[in-house]
Amino acid sequence: MKSVLMVSAAANMIWQFNRRNIEILQELGVKVVVATNFEKPGTIDQQEVQKMKAWFDAKNIAYEQIDFERGMGSLKSNFRVIKQLREVIRNKHIDIIHSQSPIGGVLSRIAGFLEHTLNIYTAHGFHFFKGAPLKYWLVFFPIEYSLSFVTDLLITINDEDYARARHMHAKIVAQIPGVGVDVDAAMAVSKSQRAEIRQSVRGELGLSPDDFMILNIGELSHRKNQIMLLRAMSQLGQQNVHVFLAGIGPDELLLRQMASDLDIKQQVHFLGYRNDIRNLHYAADVNVFPSRQEGLALGGLESVVDGLYILGSNVRGIRDYIIDDDIGQTFKLGQEARLAELISEIEQSRPRISDEKILSLKKYDRKNVDYQMQKLYSKILGVDMDVS
Repeated sequence: MKSVLMVSAAANMIWQFNRRNIEILQELGVKVVVATNFEKPGTIDQQEVQKMKAWFDAKNIAYEQIDFERGMGSLKSNFRVIKQLREVIRNKHIDIIHSQSPIGGVLSRIAGFLEHTLNIYTAHGFHFFKGAPLKYWLVFFPIEYSLSFVTDLLITINDEDYARARHMHAKIVAQIPGVGVDVDAAMAVSKSQRAEIRQSVRGELGLSPDDFMILNIGELSHRKNQIMLLRAMSQLGQQNVHVFLAGIGPDELLLRQMASDLDIKQQVHFLGYRNDIRNLHYAADVNVFPSRQEGLALGGLESVVDGLYILGSNVRGIRDYIIDDDIGQTFKLGQEARLAELISEIEQSRPRISDEKILSLKKYDRKNVDYQMQKLYSKILGVDMDVS
């Protein structure tokens, strides 16, 4: 039986984006081991970490604590991580590594190369992209280009990254449409059910029927750029407009202080980590996604298939699926006045996305993504794929 080591720098990447990959590998007869940082789990809390570990135990999946540091880490910490990964590879008799996240992908591919294992890397958005700061290109492009020589399968999730990856040197370069969203499940919820949930959740949040609810889901961070949304909010001057931030992250105190400084404290609400995202989509009137950088923004895509109109920054990974004004509109980073104008327009019209438009995004359905991942894993593992 072959063994695959699933690696990410933070545990949330495994829990939120790779559960189905783990199940696919197990269906192919593979032993799966997970290596990540459970102590600093990223955008999930420790309660969610315990759920994840219980799920691993139920699935007979071994897991190892790896002391990844946030961001690029230090030279000392990165050497320690490589050493820890090499020990796991040897002790668990790993044949293939599938790594996620930038620093996780770098250090695990180095460890895999040193231990003569096959390397799969899923790029959830290269740090070098059109419009990225020059320093990102000077630092991250040479690293990724060099590591492509020891990458057996490089998986990208958006058009721009795929076009770039094809000029690198991974043995196989593939593109899949993100991690997949459950389009069928979204379509199965009737309009009457959505209306009931909307009324209930808005009541819990203290909103009246006339209040306009802006939703933002994701890590509270510089990358997700909620600060732009708050600045746009301050320009609106409409007391019935409320922003709900669902997520945790390093910028929470900064955002709370900014809301106070901009005199919109009563209109900005921090929900923390949430498991009822679909219900929040039904309750909200628009999803505002002002990210500076994305791979294929799952939070935005999930809201779209639930019928929630989206305003997103015009960056790679968001503009991929905002294909026309019936789904959403894009704005340029830094243009708070334009974002405020768009919010004001949406507040008047309050559109929802039609079922027809949602079905036009069928390629992002998780069944399609899972099928493509099964094909890629089968190819690397050298096993026949059961397509029944």
